[in-house]
Amino acid sequence: MPEGPYGPEEIEREFSRTDLQVGFAGLLRQCDSTKERASFHGVRGILTQKADAEHDDAREMHLAHLKAWRDAAKKLHLKSLNQLIRDKLVADEGLHAFAYNEEHSPGYLLSLWGKETRSSPTSRPVGSDPTSFFLCECRI
Repeated sequence: MPEGPYGPEEIEREFSRTDLQVGFAGLLRQCDSTKERASFHGVRGILTQKADAEHDDAREMHLAHLKAWRDAAKKLHLKSLNQLIRDKLVADEGLHAFAYNEEHSPGYLLSLWGKETRSSPTSRPVGSDPTSFFLCECRI
């Protein structure tokens, strides 16, 4: 383990529910928001522009990686990672117990979450938490 200015660094493995939600909300904002300066869309756009301007042997490979990154993000708006893994287990291993679809796409859930966070806290049912559906996915 590397030594920091105050001794060996430690990695915390257990986080409270609030820490998980706050950390995931920041990640989600960066990945999904088009208004965030460091958003996935903005960073990918900058990297694509820079890669496209280069005329070296790695140009096509860099552009291909950025396209694959964009395509993966699009795919994850249509199906959750959990769903994609189950689909692969069914297709590749014949594990038909995993052959079921989630009721809603991540893109749909994200659209609801955005509406919930803009609404008044009193308009939500008591105990409702717009980020709670993310917790099971980030603990997998």
